[in-house]
Amino acid sequence: MIKQFIEIDTSFEALHKWPECPYEDVSFLRNLHRHMIYVKVRVETTTDREIEFFRFKMLVDSIIESLYGTDRIKDLGSESMEAIGLLLLKALRARGFDQSMTISVSEDNQVRSIIEWDPLLEQKSA
Repeated sequence: MIKQFIEIDTSFEALHKWPECPYEDVSFLRNLHRHMIYVKVRVETTTDREIEFFRFKMLVDSIIESLYGTDRIKDLGSESMEAIGLLLLKALRARGFDQSMTISVSEDNQVRSIIEWDPLLEQKSA
């Protein structure tokens, strides 16, 4: 069986902090700090050009702006990469994207959260 996907990458500069960080060796995370956030979204498709790349990237960028504003440096508050990925998934599903999806959200392209959503698995658990 062949599976087909499209994948887009986007990035933005952001500030965030983890005030409740319980680990002393990374206690700097309690303070506001800067990252480049890299987002990768992969969506399953069934036909050629089912989803147009540039339009899909513009949609993901517009969702990020709707969540975090239009400032060049986004203020994420205490939001984690996991939370950002889940919010993107929820927003894409609300816009009608009901096919399998993988969303990766990375800090500085070094550490990342990866969320995989499969509608078939969700149907089985319902």
